[in-house]
Amino acid sequence: MNNLSRQFPAIWALAALLCLPMATTAQQCSQQEVDYLAANASLVQDLSQDCAFDCALAANQDQCLIDCLSQQLALSDTCLQCNATQIQCVLANCALACLFPNSEACQNCIESNCLPPYFVCIGDEDQDGYTEAGGDCNNQDASVYPGAPDEEGDGVDQNCDGSDGTVGIGKNTASQPFRMQTRGGVLCIEKELPFALYLYSGMDGSLLLSLEAYQDRDCLILSSGQLLFWAMETERGWKRGKVMLGE
Repeated sequence: MNNLSRQFPAIWALAALLCLPMATTAQQCSQQEVDYLAANASLVQDLSQDCAFDCALAANQDQCLIDCLSQQLALSDTCLQCNATQIQCVLANCALACLFPNSEACQNCIESNCLPPYFVCIGDEDQDGYTEAGGDCNNQDASVYPGAPDEEGDGVDQNCDGSDGTVGIGKNTASQPFRMQTRGGVLCIEKELPFALYLYSGMDGSLLLSLEAYQDRDCLILSSGQLLFWAMETERGWKRGKVMLGE
């Protein structure tokens, strides 16, 4: 679980004063702000407790919390609102469970009642540290985020690069079992191994070219800089890779 999930202890003494519901809100924080919150989790935790006590008798407790938090946190008002409402949620739902703030009951209460809507509010629903604006292509799966390990052939784009993982990454190297020639925007591919099946696809998974066992050479139209994925089937199984054209 990421550092943000532990940043709010129970401020149980003020529960009677701040019994406001935690509303699920659309993303209010940028990716940079999510990174900032994770990097400053201890500061946010301590400041949240201090601000809750300072704002206990304020006429507008919500605005008081935002003003108090903004004095030390470099966050926008919309992002601070997520933190302010999170404090109120802990007080409203977990006061009794958090008579002992470090207890398992307290942590379970916070995680069950207040963390899910908080992470929705900041834009990191799966708690992997990335928002959709930050490149997370599946905000419901914590194993999917930019730069994540991408298991080959499982049909899931874990690292959000636009395709399932492949091995044999290279840039027009001799390790590829085919030869390429480009002229006038036309790419011609020639087999190095006869009787093998060659498949070539784009980033979206669409099949661009198939060289059957009886074919030795074929051509297709591609632009320079386009990423081409290839797969070759032989008696020993499949070999896969990708190549950036024109580099």
